[in-house]
Amino acid sequence: MHLFEHDNFRNYLRDFIAAQKKVDSTFSIRGFASLCGFGSHSFLVHVLKGEKNLRSDSVEKMLPVLGLHGREAIYFRSLVFYNQADSAAERDRYLQELKQIRGKTSFARIREDQWAYYSQWYLPVLRELAVHAPWLGDYAKLGRMVRPQISPRLAKEGIELLVRIGLLRKFAGDRYAQQDAIVSAEGVPGVVFRTVRSEYMLRAIEAAESLPKEQRHASYAVFGTSQEAFSRISAKLDELRKEILAAATKDEPVEQVVALNFQAFPVSQSWAIKSRETK
Repeated sequence: MHLFEHDNFRNYLRDFIAAQKKVDSTFSIRGFASLCGFGSHSFLVHVLKGEKNLRSDSVEKMLPVLGLHGREAIYFRSLVFYNQADSAAERDRYLQELKQIRGKTSFARIREDQWAYYSQWYLPVLRELAVHAPWLGDYAKLGRMVRPQISPRLAKEGIELLVRIGLLRKFAGDRYAQQDAIVSAEGVPGVVFRTVRSEYMLRAIEAAESLPKEQRHASYAVFGTSQEAFSRISAKLDELRKEILAAATKDEPVEQVVALNFQAFPVSQSWAIKSRETK
């Protein structure tokens, strides 16, 4: 649920509430309205239906509950006023603000006919190398650039697959371009990229054991938290990942391909869940 991919704040609020319900089945519109300090949950129901608008003070009450700060908070404010604008001039002004905050980087969603992109861990690597690396149509050289390296046959088949499913475009002289700078797995069933996700975790372990410290980064923390806070942490990690990807697309020259892994998972049983089950 990425805020910058939304162009309607009401849809974002509906997605937020649905995501919270997955974490805590007791979460409700009434509870959300109470956290925001609204006198009645019916006001929020009307807002979600498009029957009432949010005032500036209501937006400010929502921001901490939504966990939005900095650029995200600015975007949400502009999105609300953009959707509620009365005039074309006002609407255009807020639209320009949204574009400026969001930037020009687009996150293209992977279509079902492109799910093969997640069939092998090295396909995303090849997609980057094809565009940025000086391999000049030499598949043996391209395969050696992958770490750990792959065969020329796998490199060639991988590039051909990426072209076939539309994630690469080929031009004369063995030059390639990406249709979109960044692709998103949003909406793709987890089972589709379960294997490749595990492969990247293994690559991370191998990197920690084989690469010098200046060529890798690894850190961890163990802490107590609530289910609600865990949901906010997960959202912030996803936001950070997308911000890093957006910044990377503007970085020149590209000199290597990097894998970035974020994991957050419980290492204990949740006594809160057990407590609710016994009631």
